[in-house]
Order: sequence, then structure tokens, then C-alpha cells
Amino acid sequence: MMKKSIIIVLILHSLILFGIPSGHGFGLMILLDILCVPMIFQNDLEEFFIVAGIISLTGKLLLIISFFVKDLNTKNSIVVIGLIALLISFFLIIIENSNDTMLTLLPLIFGVPFLLYLGRVLYLMNKKLV
Repeated sequence: MMKKSIIIVLILHSLILFGIPSGHGFGLMILLDILCVPMIFQNDLEEFFIVAGIISLTGKLLLIISFFVKDLNTKNSIVVIGLIALLISFFLIIIENSNDTMLTLLPLIFGVPFLLYLGRVLYLMNKKLV
């Protein structure tokens, strides 16, 4: 049950639509994750979106790693750190676009299902511990 919820959280976070300032268009978080990998090796970390992409990719990798961990306490710690990383990247995108109402609303609207399922994962983790 929890694995399915984590997979859904990963998918919903990947489908968050965000706008790029200066009229450059829109993008999905999964594209940002993919595009940030070459920027790490080029040391081009000046763009705010690249930092958000690196944090997002780190969170997703941590959640995937948590599937293979057997110890429950370690697994829960990795899941919580991964979810926090996804939340930070989500809020970084919103903060970056806070000057434009439309660019702020898009990630918020597309992020609501992600936030709801994130709450579900936390609920399932708490239910398992009790």
C-alpha cells in the first residue's frame, strides 16, 4: 500500500507544470530533473530552476532507494528526507515565480494532488509505526 502511494507521489510530482519567467514557456518537473543532470557537471548552478531540479532529483532518488531498504526505521527516515526534498523543490518553483500570478497558480494547481498524496504517505507511515 505504501509503495503504491510513494510511486503515485513520484508521478504526481513529475507532472507538476511550472512556468518559466520571461516568457520562455512552460515545463514539467520531470523535464527539469532530466535537464539539471548535465548542468551539475558543467557547474552551471546559477539558475534557480536548476537548483530546484537537483533537489527534486535527489528526493526522487531517495524515494526509489527506500524501496530496497529492509530496516523499517532507516526506510522511514529515507522516505521522510525524500519527501522533504520534493517539498523544498516544489516551494522553490513557487517562490521563483511569485512575481507573476499566473506562473504562481500553475504549480499550485498542479501540485495539489501531489500534496494530498504526500499527506497520505505520511499517514500510512504513521499508521505503520503505531
